[in-house]
Amino acid sequence: TGGAGPASPGASATTAPMSPTGPHAKANGANEIDLTWTAVRAADSYNILRGTSHGGPYSQVGTSSTPSDADAGLSASTTYYYVVQAMSNGSTSANSAEATATTTPDAPGTVSATAGSASVSLTWSASTGATGYMVFKSLASGGPYAKVGAPAGTSLTLAGLTPGIMYYFVVTANNAGGASEYSQEVSAMPLPGVTSGLRAKAVSSTEINLLWSAAKGATGYTI
Repeated sequence: TGGAGPASPGASATTAPMSPTGPHAKANGANEIDLTWTAVRAADSYNILRGTSHGGPYSQVGTSSTPSDADAGLSASTTYYYVVQAMSNGSTSANSAEATATTTPDAPGTVSATAGSASVSLTWSASTGATGYMVFKSLASGGPYAKVGAPAGTSLTLAGLTPGIMYYFVVTANNAGGASEYSQEVSAMPLPGVTSGLRAKAVSSTEINLLWSAAKGATGYTI
């Protein structure tokens, strides 16, 4: 009887790596989202996939050899959804859990400042996707700036300022992703306060004296 033939070589299979865990996405301005995730043992690279709807569909937008990536060139005020795959010896893991982030708005444009009596009125153009704004003030060009208001709309009047002092202002637009870059800086010098209590008294047939209460910040008066 014939003997058994030679044994066949053992078939080998490559096991797909585990899916990355802990993906996290955070906006880094209006045009970039930074991604991190937990490294997968034995993974030699990662695929980054992006979508614009929860649950996909996703398209690959990058590859990274480390458990992080920066996805740039994005649109402002837009929500993006990400999954990550681990690669090992040519095998690809299943998708990770989904991470999401919304890019910030663009900075407000066309900011203007108009001086009033001990006040400054600011206006600016709306930023698409903004849910609110923050206004910052400084006594020096270029800052440092301190937050002085958070209006929902595109204007703000600041009262109680000191006449004769130059103030500098910037504005940011905000949404769920955070705050935009500063707008261009504008400046204005508040006007003196309004005089009050004007009184006139005749002191002779050719002279009348005028008296009034001093206006804060005034360096002179015009009659």
